[in-house]
Amino acid sequence: MNIVFYMKDSLEELKFNFDTVLYLKQLGWTQTKMMEYFVNKLNYPSSTVNTLLTLKTSYLNSVFKRLELYVDMKLSNDEVKLHMSKYKNLESLVNYLLDTCEEDNDKIENTQNNEASDADDVKKKVLEVKEVVEKVDDENEDDNEETNDLDVVEEDEEDESNVFEKFLKENVEKTDNDKDKIKSSQVYSKFKKWFSSNYDDETPSKVELKSFLNDKLGKSVKSVWTGASLK
Repeated sequence: MNIVFYMKDSLEELKFNFDTVLYLKQLGWTQTKMMEYFVNKLNYPSSTVNTLLTLKTSYLNSVFKRLELYVDMKLSNDEVKLHMSKYKNLESLVNYLLDTCEEDNDKIENTQNNEASDADDVKKKVLEVKEVVEKVDDENEDDNEETNDLDVVEEDEEDESNVFEKFLKENVEKTDNDKDKIKSSQVYSKFKKWFSSNYDDETPSKVELKSFLNDKLGKSVKSVWTGASLK
């Protein structure tokens, strides 16, 4: 929404309060009493109230209509001020109107900025939780390897070892560079794709592949091997 929207709301409020002035005049309120009411109760500038109290009704209605046209034309605040600058007796009223709508616009923008900031904080928290969960999963995986024995037939071990050797040769490169790291989740994801494109058998488990890679690449630390990279 642009500032023209808020100018329309502020103009409606100003017209409503001018109607109130007309009713108060009919009830016999003095200008001094009305001035005190609008300044003290509604926080209107005294110069703006003076404009509402002293200008003719027909003239003010014409002013309101002109401002409505500016709203329909979607003029900016600066453009409205430029058009109205030659009417010095209306300067206070126009400035009050535009200052009010700018304040409303600023409040909305601040609210939107705060909401965007809150959304960013939520996203950051979600990512932090996800990292913690992945870390716990990897640590549990290490614990399971150390506490569970693999019941595998000797011939199957030999066949799987050949499969793993072939995968290692085609997809993993030892670099001996500490900056190069691969996670067990990454290498197993690549292994599954490679295996399904080369074999029709059931894919070996992640634990079996990891045990093989620990022998070839050295013991992983929290399911991460250092000094190797995927091709």
